[in-house]
Amino acid sequence: MVAWKQYLKSFASFFELSLAPSAAEPQSSNKESKNLDEYCDKNNNECKEYDAEWQKSEKQKTASYAHLLQHQLNSFSIRMTGAIDLPAARMEAIPQLRYEAPNALAYIQMPMQMDFKNGVFLVEPSAISPYIDTFNLRINDKPKLVKDNVIRIQIPPKTWAHIKTRFPLKSIAVAAPKAIDEALASIDKQAFKRLEMDEKGKAIGAVHRIGLALDYETETKLIRTFFVALRRELAQLAKTQPQAGLTEKDYDLTLKLLDTYIKQADLTNPETANSTDTSELESFIKATMAGYLNSGEWYLDRKGRLLAQMTQVRLPKLVDAYLSHNLNNKTIRLNTWYQLDYSQPRFTLDANSPRTVDLSEYFPKLRGHLNKFTPEKFDESMKILSQSLEQKDDHSTVSNDDNDETVTHQAHHSKHKVKKSKAK
Repeated sequence: MVAWKQYLKSFASFFELSLAPSAAEPQSSNKESKNLDEYCDKNNNECKEYDAEWQKSEKQKTASYAHLLQHQLNSFSIRMTGAIDLPAARMEAIPQLRYEAPNALAYIQMPMQMDFKNGVFLVEPSAISPYIDTFNLRINDKPKLVKDNVIRIQIPPKTWAHIKTRFPLKSIAVAAPKAIDEALASIDKQAFKRLEMDEKGKAIGAVHRIGLALDYETETKLIRTFFVALRRELAQLAKTQPQAGLTEKDYDLTLKLLDTYIKQADLTNPETANSTDTSELESFIKATMAGYLNSGEWYLDRKGRLLAQMTQVRLPKLVDAYLSHNLNNKTIRLNTWYQLDYSQPRFTLDANSPRTVDLSEYFPKLRGHLNKFTPEKFDESMKILSQSLEQKDDHSTVSNDDNDETVTHQAHHSKHKVKKSKAK
């Protein structure tokens, strides 16, 4: 149905929005409560009047909180642009936090780039560099100012070359398309809906528009199926077609990490909860995810490549439990528009630019710490992680819509330039 191998070679991303619950109000002591009860027994009418005034004040506060919170959710958005060159193993992302309201527009962005071939990370913090420089001027006698420079962080080349030989990234790229196909096959075919093309799809040259809505249970099942299939395919490749320079033992840590993901999926999946020991928190999460719904629309070209994806996530009761009193039982939905462009990628940051400065020039001690990060130190850390996973993993691998008014948060708007990999 979809050229998933081509899509896999392009890009995939995940964003998460966290809404912090308001702090609980302090409770009065038992002594104070007892004294208040005794007073109200003797002055019942006066207490009733006071209680009525207090209830009125609380309703006014709740209404004001709801108004402000609704405005914030509707006004803030996160936009992402970037570029990916898979043959060169280089990726750039420019996240942008925006505030838009009538007669108001403000945004802040910070370009970042990762060169996976050479172990180099670049970031341009010019949006906040005045604050960094102010801090440096205050604490250092002869500070080096960031200004509009690009900061470079580089892992020692010998160590990075060793790290790349410890993970079967090429084998994962081979195994992933089969795992994606198997995960999609686990969904009922009737869940996929062919939709008429809309104006957004026409504008980007899409030919097909497919809709898919996933509840929490179905989405968890899809994710688990993907990881189980990926582990199986990866274990098979480790035996029959291991990546050059890797042994079956080198695959062990990656397989253990996949076992951990599978176990976590089982702990929060209603289908497997009865056969798996769950904590009180995990049981609470399962009980409150009934309102979760992920509705998506995929825009494809004639080759089956993904051009764009639009999703709307309805937040579950777990969030409503914290925010319902501030939103007057309105439903919160997160909207996402994600677009891919398969033309030649264009990067904004350059590691060889004159304004690119190594972070060690601002923090001299950092280079000393990085130089201590040797291949031997990395292997020691991986050994500790592997032993920890062995001890923890005892698992065998195998909203309230009463009010229809919606508070919509435009969560993301992404567009990425992608260079298709020629590797098979």
